[in-house]
Amino acid sequence: MKQRVALARSLVIEPEIVLLDEPLSALDTKIRQKMQVFLKKIQQKLGLTFIFVTHDQDEALQLSDKIAIIRNGKIAQYDEPKQIYDYPVNKWVANFIGDSNFFQAKYIKKNQVEILGLKLYTIHDEFIPGQKLDCLIRPEDIDIDLNSGYFKGKVIQNIYKGSYYSLDIKVENTIINVETNDFYDLETQVFIKWDDDAIHLMEMENAEI
Repeated sequence: MKQRVALARSLVIEPEIVLLDEPLSALDTKIRQKMQVFLKKIQQKLGLTFIFVTHDQDEALQLSDKIAIIRNGKIAQYDEPKQIYDYPVNKWVANFIGDSNFFQAKYIKKNQVEILGLKLYTIHDEFIPGQKLDCLIRPEDIDIDLNSGYFKGKVIQNIYKGSYYSLDIKVENTIINVETNDFYDLETQVFIKWDDDAIHLMEMENAEI
């Protein structure tokens, strides 16, 4: 209620821009969700520019038309929410805006990259052969198969998240996080794979060819 009153007072003077500095941080989850819907409706109805400061990544993705990711006082990336989530400019932004699996990759040639010793197809064609890269694959983009896949591993952690299971799968010395609707017992041997467009390559910071 206090948040609505404070917002109403700020709108009385008919501002062109409204600055909201973490206005929902002290609210419990259900009230917070209702206020997010309320703020979005008000912003759309009045056609005002809202600058909404938040450290909650989910909140930023849900509320915004554009997101500015700030790192050390500078804008690291500014774009639409889906673009930032799907195509982060670097590893830091990717980790900040969502759950991530990162691999060190080597660009072999046009549309081919090496990950964990395996050469795979990629839609990327903008890098230099031999270039070392960061490779991002989101947990929800990885598929589990009991019979075949790119890599074989075993389930070492299984956490129920309500709408999905979050699995940690150990592939040799690498832990890979996967989101799935299916339950797998610990120690289950599985294969993992993904679609070609799930591989997101980006330049490593201070990387050398």
